[in-house]
Amino acid sequence: WKALPTGVLPLAVIFVPEPNRDAVAEVEELEEIARVRRLCLAGQLFYLGAPRTLNVMVDLMRAGIDITVQKENQTAGLLSRILNLVQTQDQERYRVLVVEDSRVAAALIQRALSQHGIDSEFIADPTTLLEALEQYRPDVVLMDMYMPHCNGVEATRALRQLESYQATPIIYLSSETDVALQVEALRLGGDRFLTKPFNPVLLASTVRTTIERHREMQRASRHDGLTGLLNHTAVKTELDALI
Repeated sequence: WKALPTGVLPLAVIFVPEPNRDAVAEVEELEEIARVRRLCLAGQLFYLGAPRTLNVMVDLMRAGIDITVQKENQTAGLLSRILNLVQTQDQERYRVLVVEDSRVAAALIQRALSQHGIDSEFIADPTTLLEALEQYRPDVVLMDMYMPHCNGVEATRALRQLESYQATPIIYLSSETDVALQVEALRLGGDRFLTKPFNPVLLASTVRTTIERHREMQRASRHDGLTGLLNHTAVKTELDALI
């Protein structure tokens, strides 16, 4: 890592400590990690062979390390992380379905998402939710709590009855400030709760983080951790879809 390439900065930088070392995170090493972090703001920094020690891991992360790979899982762990990183870079844009009866509120939400590179579609009538999900295939649903015909909690409970949407992340976005009602809404199928008026940066960050974690969980359930290939169940599903 002493000399970063010029021009296009790397997608990842892997720090490999000297062999047979029991302790890591010496001052000079942390300073070097911090220097690389300043030069490579968008890349992922890996530290290979880190001990399973909380204070050492925290020191490394404070210096700029994104991911520590422990000694006992060094080869498989690193390969799995790199494969995940490459696949994340190649994935299509994030998609959000906004279920909101107020067109003004929906426009504000879509503008906030668009400014952070997130695609979205909007429906005002929750009775068309299933059709919109089938056509748009969103990563996340942003659900208003109070709408005509049925409220957001009822729509969420209905979705959770369908196997295809049992794991789809649903974020409530509502002016409801009663904590008890918020907790009940989460208990009945929601994943997160944001209150209106919303902060655009917080909204986009919450949506992005939720999608990233959901996609990672999907990938882990479908791919072998070592090779990155589809596992047995995923292969059968893909073959059925193709046939």
